[in-house]
Amino acid sequence: MRRDVVVTGLGVVCAAGCDVASFWQRVRTGTSAARRRDDGDDAIPAAPYEAAVDDAELDQATASLGVRSPDRVVRMASVACRQAWRDAGLPALAGPELGARSGVILGSGLGGMLFQEDQIWRALRSRENRVHPHSVPRVSTTALVSEIAQALLLHGPGYVVSSACASSAHAIGQALRTIQHGDADVMIAGGSEAPLTYFSLLAFSLLGVLAKSPGAPGEACKPFDRRRDGFVLGEGAGALILESFEHAMARGARVYAGLRGYGQSLGAFHAVHARPDGADAAAAMQAALCDAGAAASRVGYVNAHGTGTQENDVAEARAMHVVFGDSEARRVPVSSIKPIIGHTLGAAGALEAVATIKALESDVLPPNPNLVSPDPDCALRLVHEPMAFEPRAGNRLALSSSFAFGNVNVCLAFEKEVT
Repeated sequence: MRRDVVVTGLGVVCAAGCDVASFWQRVRTGTSAARRRDDGDDAIPAAPYEAAVDDAELDQATASLGVRSPDRVVRMASVACRQAWRDAGLPALAGPELGARSGVILGSGLGGMLFQEDQIWRALRSRENRVHPHSVPRVSTTALVSEIAQALLLHGPGYVVSSACASSAHAIGQALRTIQHGDADVMIAGGSEAPLTYFSLLAFSLLGVLAKSPGAPGEACKPFDRRRDGFVLGEGAGALILESFEHAMARGARVYAGLRGYGQSLGAFHAVHARPDGADAAAAMQAALCDAGAAASRVGYVNAHGTGTQENDVAEARAMHVVFGDSEARRVPVSSIKPIIGHTLGAAGALEAVATIKALESDVLPPNPNLVSPDPDCALRLVHEPMAFEPRAGNRLALSSSFAFGNVNVCLAFEKEVT
């Protein structure tokens, strides 16, 4: 028998803040955390903006939670995961019984890119005969879960998922399955990414997907707007505590939402370009609804992948028309938070899941910042200003979509009412 799974804890590190309250305040008001890059003579013309985590805030959060890892991607992951664990009201250290039934699954598309770039430069360019003695474990993405498992004494299932921009959404879905199948009672799920390196920015700029229009940094990313020309690369981490409903109730935990469905698909179309008809993205959304046992008519909000690139936004809009039908697709509220926190790649699914859950909890749907001239090819009900959640058929069901390069797609279905 498949067990119900609920969300009992949340954690966030991103440009919008190193705690959930700061993050949600910016998201619900549509206040961007993007800034202009200052690289001096090494500036990349096609990458003028970034959404970076404030170093002082990260240092403060790291110190307060006792995180010791020197690697930025692991530090952010550890802060977010420990925040979520504490938010869930779980003991500081899992004892033998809880530890044996608890684990961690995280996603990251690039892992420790900052460290890798530095060490590879030393080895190949400078021809140094010695690199950092811990290069092997620090380059491995497994460092993301091993640090957290050691810190909290978790002995259950754990691994890292790497599926580009769908990584952390995949991690949340796999953690859901782990609990549903009885392999654990509590799972930390989410992801982390620290891609603001010279190589990564250069590589993404050459793909032509980064926003570069002149103007204020906060207005650079414009999902579903006619004027859109790409996204702002961001960094960060997000984490959820998932529990079986029975385990959460037995310990009197506060429940944010139920995680009802998980759908995934492959488009088999192109390494970079989105499938124009959106059929593959639609398949992931439909699979999530099927897994949740819910009709599309019950959905009251979609947190879109919404990158702000020309082809991806149109493909995603077409996917929603497939899922909801043409008339219904114009009635379901849709928004993207990428103009606020940037595109955090492998961490995006987790951070957007947190935003979706907070929308359900507060009954407030976040807006699409910078939406001035909606693209008629994206014929959706795009949220212009923060608005109240409008329950559909008495339900508060929301979808959070993550669509990655290579046509790798994931959708998660969350519901406020827990049965």
